[in-house]
Amino acid sequence: MFAARSAKSIMSQSLQHAKTVVRRSKDRGHADHGWLDTYHTFSFANYYDPNFETFGALRVLNEDRVAPQSGFPFHTHRNAEIFSYILSGELTHRDSMMGKGAANSTADKDLFYRIRRGDVQFTTGGSGISHSEQNEHSSEPVHFLQIWALPWKSGLTPRYHDLTVTDERKRAGFVPIISPLKAGIKATVEEEKAAIPAIEGTIPIHADLVMGASIIAEGTSATWKVGAGAVTSKESRNVYIHLPMTNAGKAKVGMPDGTVLGEGDGAFVSKVNEGDALTIESIGTAEAETITQKRLSSNATTNSLPNLNAAASYAIVQAAIQRTQDRLFNDNFVPWKFHPRNSDFEPANNASQVLVKSVIIQQNQSDSAAILKPRAGEVNERYTLSITAAGAVEITSVSSIGILRALETFTQLFYEHSSNGGVYSPYAPVNIIDAPKFGHRGFNMDVARSYYPPSFILHTIDALSWNKFNRLHLHVTDAQSWPLDIPALPNLSIKGAYQAGLSYSREQLAQIQEYAMYRGIEVFLEIDMPGHTSAIALAYPDLITGYNVQPNWGDYAAEPPSGSLKLNSSAVYAFLHTLWEDLLPRVAPYSAYFHTGGDEVKANVYNLDETVRSNATSVLQPLLQKFVDFNHDYVRAAGMTPVVWEEMLLQWNLTLGSDVVVQTWLSDEAVAQTVAKGHKALAGNYNYWVFLGLLPPSPLPSDTRMRLLIAFIRIQYLDCGRGSWLDPITRATSPFLDYCNPFKNWHLVYSYDPLLGIPANSSNLVLGGEVHLWSELADPTNWDSVAWPRAAAAAEVLWSGAKDEQGRNRSLVDAGGRLGEWRERLVGRGIAAGPVQMPFCRMTPGGNGNASLCLSDG
Repeated sequence: MFAARSAKSIMSQSLQHAKTVVRRSKDRGHADHGWLDTYHTFSFANYYDPNFETFGALRVLNEDRVAPQSGFPFHTHRNAEIFSYILSGELTHRDSMMGKGAANSTADKDLFYRIRRGDVQFTTGGSGISHSEQNEHSSEPVHFLQIWALPWKSGLTPRYHDLTVTDERKRAGFVPIISPLKAGIKATVEEEKAAIPAIEGTIPIHADLVMGASIIAEGTSATWKVGAGAVTSKESRNVYIHLPMTNAGKAKVGMPDGTVLGEGDGAFVSKVNEGDALTIESIGTAEAETITQKRLSSNATTNSLPNLNAAASYAIVQAAIQRTQDRLFNDNFVPWKFHPRNSDFEPANNASQVLVKSVIIQQNQSDSAAILKPRAGEVNERYTLSITAAGAVEITSVSSIGILRALETFTQLFYEHSSNGGVYSPYAPVNIIDAPKFGHRGFNMDVARSYYPPSFILHTIDALSWNKFNRLHLHVTDAQSWPLDIPALPNLSIKGAYQAGLSYSREQLAQIQEYAMYRGIEVFLEIDMPGHTSAIALAYPDLITGYNVQPNWGDYAAEPPSGSLKLNSSAVYAFLHTLWEDLLPRVAPYSAYFHTGGDEVKANVYNLDETVRSNATSVLQPLLQKFVDFNHDYVRAAGMTPVVWEEMLLQWNLTLGSDVVVQTWLSDEAVAQTVAKGHKALAGNYNYWVFLGLLPPSPLPSDTRMRLLIAFIRIQYLDCGRGSWLDPITRATSPFLDYCNPFKNWHLVYSYDPLLGIPANSSNLVLGGEVHLWSELADPTNWDSVAWPRAAAAAEVLWSGAKDEQGRNRSLVDAGGRLGEWRERLVGRGIAAGPVQMPFCRMTPGGNGNASLCLSDG
């Protein structure tokens, strides 16, 4: 139920059973895109609140204002029941059902519906429909409510309905506008065509829902009967009431329980029954237009409702469209660095222009059930993108994620004009057919050694999505800190985080995962163990052996502080049971994978473990097998696939389940050895793809330093080559190098081939790879410049492959131009990426057709 005015009344005896929860306007999601000013009652686009995702069948309630001469371009919907309630202004609607070719032909531009104040337009997305919504008025904005409901059946025949309800009728009392299809969920084809609603004169909807509206004069009231005699579920129903922002804050309404709503506020009323009377009183200084929606109860049977994936698919595409429009007009990228100095590389201001006249976005299939948390390869990201010389744009894909990738490419075809502020593309006509080489294109972000606020992780997710990564691997705990809240084990973060407030709550974690999901990024967590767990000792010291041994920590751990989970302790297994029972069900809705770690297990530490007292492989291997099996059983029970570091397979020779993904990092040979054993592998050789500031030769006795260097000689990280983070006892270790120096510049990153040495008949087992940025010498102040643009070079390798269509290594010179331009776009989008070259190199073309003057053959 939506309320345009507020009311004040006393709870009647007949409504003692009702429960009301108020949703204040200030608490809604809000985004102002310039052309679109929108408020979200439920999670939508860039806004996410885990407490407000659905209410019965109600999925979306946006209060939108669209500026003149702007609007939503052609886009596709499937399954959702979508209706627009016009509050002021006019909205012009064009769709794919107006006649063959009408949706994408300028010749048919006069085929449209123009809806105005009092009009309601209703769409059954069904098996798929394309439409646009534009405000073509020269000066007035349009103000309307955009509402989505989940239908009781998917794959229906797409349909449109329109209805006009005059203000006079609404002033006389509540007017039913939408009611269930009379034939119900089992309607025949003929009954669907007849489209007879349960309430005569209303629009039929494929849901157990009734919508009504009333304009309530100041000092008067209006009463709505729950269900209006037209619903199938009679008890414990939900009603939503929303008061639109139509009278500059002058309208107020009072609810039956005495709650007062102001403009923009809403109220969730639950546990009401069919026939209950809700009396709403207008108590402000302006009349109140109240829109009511009664919905299926949250505890009624829902086995006939579609999966939330359907609504999520729409939201993915809808949000991507809005972001694309923002990017096109706000990137502010003038590519002067890639043209000769002072040249006229832009179109002349008086040159004839071909405008983009239509944008058709077509998703050709319904998304699979795996769309929100796919395993590698389960979602087809292939897309086509064409721009004709006449200015017609068409995007197609079989998945919402493919549409998202296509829209990102679309933004990269345009530049800002330096003198007139417009945007242009020099590339039309263009036809692009694109698909990723690898299904797992990941970035490993260490949020344990340094703390990153949730907002910064969301910032990084944006950058990953622009680069067409599809996985964010959060290395969320380590020896130095435990910044993850586990409500069942509260002391882990209370004592293990660096400071109070520097840990991720369950709500923040859910926000991060869902924010990423709507950008085509799957966030999966790593709890590294049994090594790298010494932070647990701050809360549960009896679970850890070899904690913070000094000064010879290097004998027991890869870096200080030392400490590992005990391997033969019943208390450890009880702890793990509690940990997994709390954490895994929370992340499983968003993740297909869960990483249980397993790297750098130091055998010597178990000489100190009173439950083991040995460093012999023959003793430790069966204990590690039991440990890993225990953890992986929990991961599988939660519906996820386990991931481990390569040592569990290649060093400790554990027997891993056939589903387990092995993440390699020490060498190219590790990838080949993993797939030779029949396991799926993730590549990520530290000599190429590790961007860190990790362990240097330590201030320890020379024999210990040598052992450490041998152990660390194989890594693939972005943080390498940035020097030691350990404080040297003497200057004998000068020049204070880190263990994985030298610095891996973008050329080296780009030259890495994840399939090097892999037989063709095993290449399918290489799911993809990840770049890694460990945080010994990284935090939010320098993260962007350490990660980018080198991670973008890796992203191109993972998307396009290291070799071209002829099997040749891709040109570093050509890549340099692409990467340099892309770096400028990232900077324009707020990512502090480091430079690829100085401007001189690309401003003056080299000889022999080379794109750069800055060439080297050695």
